[in-house]
Amino acid sequence: MTERSDQDVFKELKRLCVPLLENSLLTPAAIPRVLSLLAELHKFLQSLHDNRFKFSSSLVSYVMFPLTSILRRNGSPAIPDRVLELLLLSLQILCEDWWWYCDLQTWEQLFMLCSAFVGDLEGKGKAKARDDESKEAAIRCLISLTRKRGTENDPIHSMRVFRMRVFIPILGQTLNALTTTSESSSLRLQRTSLELLHILFEVYVSEDFAPTVLPGVVSTMSRLALGAPTSKGWANGEIVSLALSVMREAIIKSMSDDICIKEGLVREVTDLEDLIAAAQRTSERDETPAKEHHVERTPSWLRATSSQLLIALNTLTPIVSHPTATALAAVSSLSSSLLESTSLTLPSCRPLLASFLLSLSQSTYDSVSSHAYHSLVQLTSPTSKVRHPLLQTLLQMTGELLSTLPRLLPSLADSKVEHLAGQVEAICRLITSTTRDGSDNLSALSRGFGKLFGPMGGIEKWGWRLLAVMEFDMPPVTIMDTPSAPRGNSKCSRYAGTDVQGIGNVGGEDCLYAVEWFAAVGRNRNDGRGVAALWLSCRLLEGIAGVPTSVSEANLVPRHSKRLDNAARGLSRSIAELWEADNPALESSDASQEGIDDVPKVEHVQGLIVLDQSLRIGHASSARPSRQTSQPILHSMVALQLLSVSARVLKAQFTSALLHALYPILHSIISPVSQLSDSGLAALNIVASSVSYASPANLLISNFDYILDAVSRRLSRQRLDVDAVKVLLLVIRIVGRDVIQKAADVVEECFDRLDEYHGYDIVVDGLIEVLLEVVKVVEGDEDTHVVREEGPGLTIAIPPDHTRMDSLESCTALTKQIVSRTIYFLTHESATIRAKILTLLSSAVPVLPESALLTSIHQAWPFILNRLSDSQSFVSLSMHVGSFMYRRVWDDVWPRFRTMLQRLEVADSKNALLDEDRSHRLYRSMLKTLIASMKTVQVHDALAWEMLLYFRRFLHSQAHNELQMYAIELYVAAGKNNADAVWLILFSTTGTGDNPTSFLQRAEWDIRRNFDIILQQLQRKSE
Repeated sequence: MTERSDQDVFKELKRLCVPLLENSLLTPAAIPRVLSLLAELHKFLQSLHDNRFKFSSSLVSYVMFPLTSILRRNGSPAIPDRVLELLLLSLQILCEDWWWYCDLQTWEQLFMLCSAFVGDLEGKGKAKARDDESKEAAIRCLISLTRKRGTENDPIHSMRVFRMRVFIPILGQTLNALTTTSESSSLRLQRTSLELLHILFEVYVSEDFAPTVLPGVVSTMSRLALGAPTSKGWANGEIVSLALSVMREAIIKSMSDDICIKEGLVREVTDLEDLIAAAQRTSERDETPAKEHHVERTPSWLRATSSQLLIALNTLTPIVSHPTATALAAVSSLSSSLLESTSLTLPSCRPLLASFLLSLSQSTYDSVSSHAYHSLVQLTSPTSKVRHPLLQTLLQMTGELLSTLPRLLPSLADSKVEHLAGQVEAICRLITSTTRDGSDNLSALSRGFGKLFGPMGGIEKWGWRLLAVMEFDMPPVTIMDTPSAPRGNSKCSRYAGTDVQGIGNVGGEDCLYAVEWFAAVGRNRNDGRGVAALWLSCRLLEGIAGVPTSVSEANLVPRHSKRLDNAARGLSRSIAELWEADNPALESSDASQEGIDDVPKVEHVQGLIVLDQSLRIGHASSARPSRQTSQPILHSMVALQLLSVSARVLKAQFTSALLHALYPILHSIISPVSQLSDSGLAALNIVASSVSYASPANLLISNFDYILDAVSRRLSRQRLDVDAVKVLLLVIRIVGRDVIQKAADVVEECFDRLDEYHGYDIVVDGLIEVLLEVVKVVEGDEDTHVVREEGPGLTIAIPPDHTRMDSLESCTALTKQIVSRTIYFLTHESATIRAKILTLLSSAVPVLPESALLTSIHQAWPFILNRLSDSQSFVSLSMHVGSFMYRRVWDDVWPRFRTMLQRLEVADSKNALLDEDRSHRLYRSMLKTLIASMKTVQVHDALAWEMLLYFRRFLHSQAHNELQMYAIELYVAAGKNNADAVWLILFSTTGTGDNPTSFLQRAEWDIRRNFDIILQQLQRKSE
């Protein structure tokens, strides 16, 4: 819409105002016409206002005349609600521009008129209850008349404010009417009523009159903010915001520090002179007579009002959990304003208001958390007048919160625990953030935390109470973390861990006393309280050093000092000593230890109550393992994390602690409990990273002597720990090919222990496994392999070049030593050990030259043949050295294979052939051995014929696919030497009828497809 001149607007208004004036006397016949004209007039005025048209004084007067004529010529009951609504809405638009030049008397009359419509006070005996829309229109008109326009110094505005403040009855009636309409079920009426109330309290309500209406306003606004009684759920966020803003203005106008100091009710003490003056003038307050319609401010009034406000503000606590950001921001604004303006008059409300800000600073809404946090920072800054009392309040709150949390944890009160723990976290975040910014504003609060967790904090008393209520369960899966939850309450665990970390980061090195105390308790017991003690010690140490375990905790302030390093070093040494016991994961703690009986046991169990076994009817089911059985495992897991945190603290300086810390970590990795094993692996990675190693393998190879020494001490006569052998095996597997550098030391250690403990099967088995792993590592390094070329009947070893000479010679000598000294264990009574020796010989073949290998094989050959006659056969043959071994296969091994095949065939006829059973593995080994021999040596026809007859059943289509594949390869290799024999056997097996070879027929075997494959491969090779 383009700009319009006053003349054009006047013509349009004349078209509407003239007939409106003619029908100003409302009769039943005129009312429809008036409604139509008022609706059109309001629409036209609204369009002008939307296009920022400025009404001149003459235009306003021209439009006002017919509107006021309707009001003058008709009694209030005669004016319909819709007519009144449109009339007032039109006045509201006109007042936006009329406000600038309206005289005081007209302004007062219009204010009283609209107030009368809002409060249904339109004259004695003439009151008419208006609908919500009419009252809303009247309130909107009042808003246009009273709202601030940035002209507080304007004489006309100042006169209106002054006049309204002395015109108390009208203002009081208006406030009363607005508090009534603010409780309407109409959301729009509520909103406009609260907007006008806020304007009136902010601009027009005087400091003398505010105490008079304070109780009613606070009561009504509290009900509105809580959503009662018009709604069953949360109140609308905008309504909450407006209600709290009205409450804020009313409280500040009534009892702010400045007003009460001026009245002599409180004294501001900032130095000793103020303190002396306050003592001298305590009884000098002048008693002034109360004004009419005003409540006098007296000390008794202040005490009573303070207590009532505390009750009212306390009822607002649920709003801290309101789902809308608008409501939360209003609570934050109310709390910060009252803390700043009423610190002296409402000291009892200070903890409550501070708790609101602390809780809101943890809000998920960024705007809310930012406002609450910055309000706390501003209120605790050196320039703030309320800094010292607020800091004292925060410190007192912290002590109360920490003493309350242990009592709440076992009660399953999730919301309460979350609320209190969140406040502690917020306090710590506030201190940490100011410290990070280089400010020392909250140093007193930080020292308070340090004192509470220091030598004088009484941890010996409250520490046991805290440990008694923290229970841990085994996590289902643990990869990079330790158990993290008090049983059955994950929220409690999350907040407990964050709180303890934050307290440690805030308290600093003074909290090291608590770290050492909790660690000492955890070392002396491995039950639930021991787990909790180590867990708390770990969290505190993380906080003190500022080494977060996750990204969400990255706001910790890192700290490094000599005292902290010494504490971490001593802690890592004492924790590593836990593994000096025979089996730390299975020891039970003494029930009579200190502190076990001083706190009653509180337990909450959900689900069905399990009856005692004596009360069961029928077959008794197995009982669920007690939770106590998992506590030693949890104890070890938390101890590992404490070692990891110490490594993060010390970084490169942790190298000196590796002598004691490496073995416990490695010992945990070999645990059969997956959670403990994963925790040990995580700890190994953390330690390697902390001391600047690229990988755990580099860490282990660099500190291999430490590990070997720890293993040796645990394989001595004074102390024999079978797990030490498993640890050594684990190290070899992790290090891989680099262990070749240290292989000589490992082998020497193993043979020394074999000499001492050769009668202990479990020790011998472990040591042989270590030697086997060393040989496999050497075998896996291609640089150590002997290069061979096969000639006709002759095997020639090609000497290595000079670059590989040293490595090859040392590895060859080492492997030869292992083979020569372990070959006698082929006669050991343990079948497992005998099988491992055979595997060792197989792995040594690629490394040893023929001169050394054939000598050892020749020496061990009788033992190998005897193994083929065992009741439990372990076939592990690998032939890499030419016709020497292959001829022995046919001369010595095949007869035993034949016996084994006959025995296994009888057994297989009774049981189905399984993919991975023992007979399958034996068949596979025999086939591979005979295939290698058949390809190299010209076998005697009789032996070949016999062998082919025994293995033809593996060509059956129902045999295992892998065995079919090897059988085909065997027949193809045999066909190269004697294709006719292969064809005759296979053809006769599939044949039918009566013929000279019918004794070879096997109708139950379906070998036709494999027969065709063999013939095709033989034909291709012949071509």
